[in-house]
Formats: sequence, C-alpha cells, structure tokens
Amino acid sequence: MKLPFILYCIFTLILIKPIFSQTTFSCDGFSITGTTISPYYLAQDSNCTINPQPKEVLWTGYANRGFLKYTIEQAEYEVQVSYTIINTNDIGTITTNGGGTTTIKLVDGCVNVSGNKIGPYIGKGNYGDAVVIISSNKPFTEILLRLDTPTSGICSGDCRSVILGPSKCRFDLGANTTLCPGKELILDTKIETGNFLWQDGSKKSTYLVTKAGKYKATVIVDKCKAIDSIEVNYYPEQNIINKDTLICEGDEFKFDVTTPNSTYLWQDNTTLPYYTISKSGTYAVKINNHCPFYDTLRVESRDCTVELELPNIFTPNNDSINERFTPIKIKGIVSMQTKIYNRWGNKVHETNNPLIEWDGGNLSDGIYFWTVNYTDLRGNQYTEKGYVHIAR
Repeated sequence: MKLPFILYCIFTLILIKPIFSQTTFSCDGFSITGTTISPYYLAQDSNCTINPQPKEVLWTGYANRGFLKYTIEQAEYEVQVSYTIINTNDIGTITTNGGGTTTIKLVDGCVNVSGNKIGPYIGKGNYGDAVVIISSNKPFTEILLRLDTPTSGICSGDCRSVILGPSKCRFDLGANTTLCPGKELILDTKIETGNFLWQDGSKKSTYLVTKAGKYKATVIVDKCKAIDSIEVNYYPEQNIINKDTLICEGDEFKFDVTTPNSTYLWQDNTTLPYYTISKSGTYAVKINNHCPFYDTLRVESRDCTVELELPNIFTPNNDSINERFTPIKIKGIVSMQTKIYNRWGNKVHETNNPLIEWDGGNLSDGIYFWTVNYTDLRGNQYTEKGYVHIAR
C-alpha cells in the first residue's frame, strides 16, 4: 500500500564538504531530526515517485556520520515511513530504542531492504523513493537511521512522511456524540489483551454507556500506554402527548404536535403537524427529528348536555320516601359545591358531593336557601340559587 503523502529529495552528486548542523520538524505525535535541511527535487524515476511532494526535506548528509531520527510521543510497535535514497551506493541502518528486534518491510518504491538495512536505490537514474514499514517485537519511541556509506545520503520528508501504528495499545473511542433517549452505547477499545481502566474503576475492554457524561479509558499493553476519552450526551425526552382526552359530541378537537425541524406521520398517513378529532378513537403519531418519537392519544366522545334539577321540598321523617335533599336530575356535571343557609343567612350545611344527600340534620321544619356552583364537561362554570322546604 502507499502513503497518502510522500516526500522526496534529490541532490547533485558533486561532493562538497558536509556541514553537520541539526534541524527538527515538529509534527503531530512525533518529530523528525536530521543532520541538515534541503529543498525537494523531483525523483528521476517516475515509478518511484508518489505525490504530493514536500517543500523541504531533512538529509543525512554526504558522510557516514549523518542521521535521521523520528521521536514518537506514544510508544509504537509499527510505523510506516517514507525515505529517499540519493543514489545507487547509499545504504542506511535503521534501529529502534525499544530493545527489540527491528525489521523493515518494503511497501512501495525502488530500493532494496534486508533486515534493518535500507538501500541501495535500484530504480532508473540516480535517486528515488521508498515507503517502508518499520516494526519491532517490543514497543519503541525512537527510529534512528544512520548512513553507512559516505556518498550522497538519504532524505526524509516533512510531517507527512510518517503513519503511526497500528500500535498494540492505540485505540479510539470515537467522536463526541449525542444519543436518543433510552439508547445505549458500547465503547470498545478493540484491544484483546492488556490492562484497562475506565473513569469509574471498571477494568474491562468495553464500557456500556446508559447516561450522559464524559468517559475515559486508559490502556496499558507491555510498555505501551494510551488514553482516550469521549463525551456522550442525550437528546431530551419528548412529551408531546400528556394524557388522554375527552371531547363532547358535536365538538372538534385540534391536536397540535408541532416541533422544530420535524416530519410527521399519523395513523391514517396524513403528514401535517396537527390533527382534527371529532369522535372517539385511538390516534397515533410518529415524529421524526433528531430521534424518532411515537405516541398515542385515546379520545372519548361524550354527551355533554348539562342538566340539574333540585327539589323544593323533602321529608326526613324516616318513612324511606323523599328522606334527603338530592338532585331530581343531574347530568354533564364533573364537580359541584352546594351551600345551604337558614332564613337569617347563616350557613347550615356545605358539601362537594354532586348528589348533596342532605338529611336536614336536627334543624327545624321550614324554608332554607341554597346556592350551587358547578363545572360541566367542557369546563364551563355555573351558579344557581333556590330554596328547599323541610317538612317532617
């Protein structure tokens, strides 16, 4: 496979006295240090050229004291690097600092590789490029290339010359995310063996998320340590339909579920954000915005005719006939308060029972006055007044 970016350099083959300065490119996750810096020149063999080309490269120089060094922030077992071999006599030795056995594998380019040696260049012309994978059986944080031959030298490009990993402990929990209510998310390090530590002390390679928060994992494999975190949020619950509804016969009820940036689908495939209801039934809606939301509304249609008729006399004489003051007719009333007064305006009885059921207590026969405040099924409020005669 090829690097998405490659770095090349060429140099004239006129030998000059080397100047051994050191230059460093600081990159994301690593840095490159070389003996000296040089502009980039196009490789002579088009089969050994991979674009885009860098503006400048680091160079080992002409003498065998020259070097290129990659310093990596996080220990790796495998790193992909691009080099340019200046001519057919250049050979370099690659070592790592992890104490393991270093090997290189050619990915692309016109160069020989063997063990931990790279070079010479074998393409057309005097110089060209190679992409290699440098690996070790132990993690490392440094790759050093030393020039073995006192000829033209070997180059390494700017920050695009390296692909880190795959590391035994490198992992990615993903980007911060927002979940729908009730959804779960499994965070997976995708590392089979190692030491795992999550923010709450959990020590498994995976973590089940059921609520909003910041989640952090630390993974250690041998000497390789990696840390990653992710923030998980939840969209708020949508309480569109709060309760079942009563409507009166002949009335219409317009049910509106309008929410921002949403589409709607009702049980009869209509797609408006509102629905007009005029009869009993169960109505269902699906609302699509960030999260699909389903709800149903049960509607009961009733006769809302209001009737209230109270007697003007009752006879609490224990003959089981007309013993209590109670409505002759009552219909369509959901709440009622009754107050009864004597002829001097003193309150003698009060009840919230719609049936009243007043037996007169120990009051004497005579005329008593009442007021009734009641509410019908539509929520309308009324007040009525009258009188009743106690005749024992």
